[in-house]
Amino acid sequence: MSLHPHLGQLIFFEFELTNPLNKSERFLIENSNPELRVVVESQEWSHLRQFVTPAVEISWSFPVERCVIDLDSNNEAHLMVNAHETVSIPFVFRHDFPSSASKGCHERYNITVKFI
Repeated sequence: MSLHPHLGQLIFFEFELTNPLNKSERFLIENSNPELRVVVESQEWSHLRQFVTPAVEISWSFPVERCVIDLDSNNEAHLMVNAHETVSIPFVFRHDFPSSASKGCHERYNITVKFI
């Protein structure tokens, strides 16, 4: 997925994750960029779906769920997914830090998100 944010822009998207295992698994969501965060509150997720145009097409086949993603004591996001289940994970990206090379145009970002 490619994001092309303007400075100060909020980008909302959802990522569909399928557990390929034959058992339920708890996944840690690792993220390499402080401007990207997982939405953990269902109220915020509902608000984003209602008022923010998603950056990529979303099927909306997954309802907003409560308590799907939780944060541990280190503020790391975790997600429990049943065997072969597919879930939607909401993310927001807010581009607040201009790069020294920025000249007001769209910048391309490579952000690694791992599900461990």
